[in-house]
Amino acid sequence: VGMDENDIAHIQSQIDDLITTDQRSKRSEFELKSRNGEPKIVENRIALIGENEFRGTAGVLRDVTSRKERERQLASFQRAIEQGADGVAILDDEEYVYVDDTHVEMYGFDNKDQLIGSTWHTLYDDSEISRLEAEALPAV
Repeated sequence: VGMDENDIAHIQSQIDDLITTDQRSKRSEFELKSRNGEPKIVENRIALIGENEFRGTAGVLRDVTSRKERERQLASFQRAIEQGADGVAILDDEEYVYVDDTHVEMYGFDNKDQLIGSTWHTLYDDSEISRLEAEALPAV
């Protein structure tokens, strides 16, 4: 990971803040360039060394790029669900792991807990299940 002057200035600013306040450690995130030039988001945790006098710092940089991307995707997904008028359900191995309020209401249930953990088969009779398995599910 390569640090440019701005990155060094950012870390120095954190150290200065720690020295001039009662804080002993600080956490922040910023972007660095990897060896191949790819941008990476890193979490910086830095702490002062020395009890009554400044003797130095100890710091750890951790790559959080993947976590940040997952958080961004999750936030985007959540916004889409909340803004949608259609019922939304997420299944894992045919069992509900998430349902929104609209989905619950569409099928006449009182709350999400009545669906979470059950299969989608709960909503349909045998003939409709057969039809969906033959026509709809292969397309999904």
